[in-house]
Amino acid sequence: MLIGIVPMGGSAERWKPYPCPKELLPFGIDSNNQPRVIGDYVLERMVKADVEMVVIPVSPGKATMVMQYFGQRLTNGASIIYLAASGPTMLANIQSCIPIIKGNHVLFGMPDTYFLPEVAYINCVEALDTSIELVLGSFNHEKPDQLDLVERDGQMLIAVKPKPRPVEDSSTEIWGIAAWNAEFTERLGSDPGPTLGHAFHSAALAGNSRCVLQPESCYIDLAEYSVYQHHLTLEGQTKL
Repeated sequence: MLIGIVPMGGSAERWKPYPCPKELLPFGIDSNNQPRVIGDYVLERMVKADVEMVVIPVSPGKATMVMQYFGQRLTNGASIIYLAASGPTMLANIQSCIPIIKGNHVLFGMPDTYFLPEVAYINCVEALDTSIELVLGSFNHEKPDQLDLVERDGQMLIAVKPKPRPVEDSSTEIWGIAAWNAEFTERLGSDPGPTLGHAFHSAALAGNSRCVLQPESCYIDLAEYSVYQHHLTLEGQTKL
């Protein structure tokens, strides 16, 4: 079974005092000129990869609005399961999904990101075979300082360099999405390290992980309001 994880348990510290879920920020319009929210995009990309279920760890304070908007099923009929986010970190919220995802292939993505191509998850799943536990989808990014960098040799993942980094690195290639199998889920349940990036690095050191650079280097992470404001001005009323 192919299961997606989209964590919505964060408190968006860098957005305070904004009171609403960041996942529901208006971002772009659809073909009927209706507003879209940023959380729509990662779920749509998962649907294109034929995801069969999506698990959303969500914090209680925003659960009502999130559940009301995204509902119980995706457009392909895949069910959505909501979990109370255990916190205090994103990694802890992902680990709370292990009883559901154990033994399955998994797609991972963040709900406050927009990326291209739309088939990015398909590209990752195609590289995930029985000997590969983890595939990262990577993107060239003009401002990678606040994101995890990747080092690869062709499609072989050599290292992941989590933020914050003690020394400046000139690389611009970051990971943005992931696909993994049951072996990596076991890694998450044992000793993954302090962040998801550290768990990815551990898998890279094991020598059986890949990294697929996406052909369209577009990855927008709405971590801060300044980024959101910039892209709203830049995109205007573009149909994303």
